[in-house]
Amino acid sequence: MSPMKLYARHLHLIILVCLVFLLFYRLGNSMFNADAHFWYTRTQNFTKALIKGDFAKTYQNPKPGVTVMWLSGIFLEIFLTAYTKLYHFRPLIYTYETFPYIDFVVKLPLVILAFVSILVWYRFLTKKSHLVALLALTFLAFQPYYIGISRYFHGDGTLTAFMLLAVIYLWKYTDDRRSFQLILSGIFSGLALLTKMQGFFLFGYIPLVLLIEAIKQRRKSYLLIKDLAIWACVTLLTFFVLFPAMWVKPLDTLKSMYAEAQVITEEGKNGVNEGLLVYWTSIPMIFSLPSLIFFLIGTVFIVIQLRIGKSLDKVFVYSLVFIFFYLVQVLVVYQKSERYLLPLFPFVCLISSYGLYCAVNNLRENAKATISIAFFALSFGHALSFSPHYTAMAEKAPWGSLYSEAADYLNRKPNAKHLEVLAIPKEQTFKPFFKGKTYGKEDTVAKNWQPDYLIVANKNYISPKYLACTVEKVISFKGKTFWEIFRCR
Repeated sequence: MSPMKLYARHLHLIILVCLVFLLFYRLGNSMFNADAHFWYTRTQNFTKALIKGDFAKTYQNPKPGVTVMWLSGIFLEIFLTAYTKLYHFRPLIYTYETFPYIDFVVKLPLVILAFVSILVWYRFLTKKSHLVALLALTFLAFQPYYIGISRYFHGDGTLTAFMLLAVIYLWKYTDDRRSFQLILSGIFSGLALLTKMQGFFLFGYIPLVLLIEAIKQRRKSYLLIKDLAIWACVTLLTFFVLFPAMWVKPLDTLKSMYAEAQVITEEGKNGVNEGLLVYWTSIPMIFSLPSLIFFLIGTVFIVIQLRIGKSLDKVFVYSLVFIFFYLVQVLVVYQKSERYLLPLFPFVCLISSYGLYCAVNNLRENAKATISIAFFALSFGHALSFSPHYTAMAEKAPWGSLYSEAADYLNRKPNAKHLEVLAIPKEQTFKPFFKGKTYGKEDTVAKNWQPDYLIVANKNYISPKYLACTVEKVISFKGKTFWEIFRCR
């Protein structure tokens, strides 16, 4: 075994251990995303409907996704049942004392899924090239934004994991034509579609790859049709079997899902279209600079040395195909968000690894090892510096990042349980972390009422009646101010 292969076998374990730390550190008490109170309610309603056999009510809204409600709902119900047997009462979701445990429990299966998808992706790549696999793993494992969204109680991280697994098993199938791999690709495609309608992208990408492979290998047309039929049937069957609402009201459910997708596509949820600027300005913040630089280098090398015949080259080409057509899809949709780019991360990181691989491939084994160690150290240090607020610097609006830090500050006060705090905006993302009483700007209060503390993301949120409040603490991160805590009485 070459020194590089031996070295890679040890380093990848270190990377995976570091990734587990980054994924789980303060998982239950660092971030409560702005709409998660909706996801909790729908997930609980989903579980209740399942238990009662009221399958029609297992569909309420496309978000957070049927698979998220399955995974998080089962874990949440198990936790609440165990808690009830142990303490003889069922805890409320947003109570300060129990919320960190509950939030951890609902995120736990989503984080495990993300980790497993990375592990499968890495194992697949090691069979192509140990060095490329190691570099790709390092690029992906330490992307702060990717880690952050994967830790959210949300559908985007879960969608990314299932889409990645569907593509990996498709690639595996094109290598050795084992039917179970095509079936697995179909299962994961169905799960992706159950998570978010963006998963419909696979209905274009996977047939395209199978068509290219059929032309390249001069396979008979009926074999291509057979492959497409198997994949499509398994995908749709998975979608149907794991979506109880489809068992009783298939047409109404599909109509509702299509209506939601149509709104997002044609006019946006809030009727606001920030245009392509939202992506152009987001890309430098959600991708690390090295990954972008080496992505461009890798793309150039792939185009120059375009060879679809070799197994590794094929993976690079199909990664570029995925990136190009997925970008086309998200660009034509009216509503845009940087989160929609998350499924691109594994494929961008794979191309980036090829760019770095081309730069070091002709070096000696010891030089490769040294560069890999340095690259790992810098990448891990970069991700660690964002922990646990991985998505904070990419946010253009105050969605709740670092609210937990503001709550921690006030919780250290001797009378924290008796404090009344006005939090603006998104008070629901502050409330679960705080011992005292939380109010929002829409809450009804006495005419001359004054909070003990006022927490705002921007001074423009301050009403004239609170102008007498004075700044006591500024919550900042990497030089950026997120919240100002004003003492009012």
